[in-house]
Amino acid sequence: MTAHSGFARLGIFLVLATVVACSSDKGGPTNNESAHEKKAKALARGYKNANAMVENAKLCEPEEGIPSIEACERACNLNHSNSCANWAALLEGQDPARALSLYQRACKGGSGIGCEGQAFHVEHSGKDASAIYRNARRYHRIHCSQGYARSCHQLATMFETTKGGKALPETAKSFRKQACVLGRKASCL
Repeated sequence: MTAHSGFARLGIFLVLATVVACSSDKGGPTNNESAHEKKAKALARGYKNANAMVENAKLCEPEEGIPSIEACERACNLNHSNSCANWAALLEGQDPARALSLYQRACKGGSGIGCEGQAFHVEHSGKDASAIYRNARRYHRIHCSQGYARSCHQLATMFETTKGGKALPETAKSFRKQACVLGRKASCL
């Protein structure tokens, strides 16, 4: 399974949505033809947006090279939560308030990376961030189970500490091994 298997699952979902949408057509003109056309156009817009989101998300978090801040912004605006978190990280030194806002948006969208960024800001302002770290663990678990190596790596790091719950060294090793198997070389022991 590759680091971008989540993108492959999105593609499968889009194909299934097309099959379902097309299977409801009985053929021949109907009174609902204009509704059917509207549905088809909306579906086409959805495909276009999903494809744009996936392409920009890949540029926002390339396997090699420097992430594109413009691609992160475009993917975030198409509701790709990890891209919002990556965009925030790129803005961190230039505009910390904007970065925090993007981390919050990413966390609300289900990004463990976003929750970690938000928790870091909250923690450094002197407030309790334990609930945010718990969300980070939960979202990282979901993405790790979907084959996203970065989340497996982050989860291992979190289980080595008490951020988001108990420190569990054996669990951390397990997630680090999983990240390594998924291609995250920094996780290989």
